[in-house]
Amino acid sequence: MKDAVIRFGSIGIAVVLAVVAGLACASLASDARGVVPVIPQASVNLAGWVAVAALWLVAWFVALGVGKAVNTAVGLFAGGCVLGVYAMRSGTVLDAAFDAASPTSIAVVSIVYAVLAGVLSWSTFAFAGPLPDMPADPEELPEHGFGAFRPRQLVAALAAIAAVVVVVFMARTDSKGQAIGAMTLGAMLAAMLARSIRSRTQPVVVFAAPALALGLAQLALSFSSGAGFDDDIVRGTVAPVLRLMPMDLAAGSLCGVALGYGMTKSGGADEADDD
Repeated sequence: MKDAVIRFGSIGIAVVLAVVAGLACASLASDARGVVPVIPQASVNLAGWVAVAALWLVAWFVALGVGKAVNTAVGLFAGGCVLGVYAMRSGTVLDAAFDAASPTSIAVVSIVYAVLAGVLSWSTFAFAGPLPDMPADPEELPEHGFGAFRPRQLVAALAAIAAVVVVVFMARTDSKGQAIGAMTLGAMLAAMLARSIRSRTQPVVVFAAPALALGLAQLALSFSSGAGFDDDIVRGTVAPVLRLMPMDLAAGSLCGVALGYGMTKSGGADEADDD
């Protein structure tokens, strides 16, 4: 009973902290229109950079704290919620065009945020331990250095391609809710596929893989957008992948993968030790 109270209490505190921290950081970075720039460099001063740095720091502490109190997946979900609150207050692709953000700059920031999500995942696994319902190979856990990036980890991360497909079919408007929802659903599907591919592999890399896959897809598309990005937005023909902003990708990736692993149970065939 005591453990249950601690767990649910930790989740409740994390939710409140996520909302407060997300709104506080968003208020710090808001421009004259009351909109948070989609990329920090679009800010007119250092407030945008300070807000993003503070946001990731809070998300890190929340993930570590909840991960230790409950489990790593719940911790990373809570950290993703911190980012998600900020993402809901940040601009859409229309605001990105207003801030003169290019597809390339958006893609670069998306990739940077994906790397930060990977660091968040790695450190949470190292501090809070492996997922309790998945037998872990000790050599692939974060405390063994780069063992988290063994081939079997990378094979599982390939399931992130599913997130790109989901976004292409679901991100059809400039709605912020639709963007984050599409990313979250895509990451959920990627997690389910990753678990079916490698049912005994701890998803250290998988948590950030959907965000990285979308960031790379944005980078590839940015080369073909060129100076016509604004025109594509006005005509409504902008590629679905480019409708998602960097923080949408990071928040949706962490939350979606956590939900995907939480909704499935390990029980697949044992993996062969063929690394």
